Amino acid sequence: MGRYCKGAGTLGLTLLTATQAAAETVPPLLANFPMTQDKAIHRAYAEQVRASFPRDIRTSTLTALLEMDGFTVFSTGVGHAASFIDAEFPCITDYMITWDENETGHVTDLNMTMKHKCV
Repeated sequence: MGRYCKGAGTLGLTLLTATQAAAETVPPLLANFPMTQDKAIHRAYAEQVRASFPRDIRTSTLTALLEMDGFTVFSTGVGHAASFIDAEFPCITDYMITWDENETGHVTDLNMTMKHKCV
């Protein structure tokens, strides 16, 4: 009987740990991103995200931080962008952060968008 109780306890602990790990599928930066298509709300959230970084952050530093959080960072030709895709069946959510860079290499005009589609 003792083996069964230990086995059940171990299984329960494993399931609890796996559930908690699976619940955190997006980086902390996106954890509270509003699931709406309202552009005004997205702009307000982008301002909140921008405020979480130092005002004089360089593109190289922002790129490194975003890559550590799982974003794919790339140059758009006219600026910079970072993408994070959360694909959890039956939905896919694509988060995009874009920004420009001034002549000293500092981030300007940070913006965020989100596209959410379900089948």
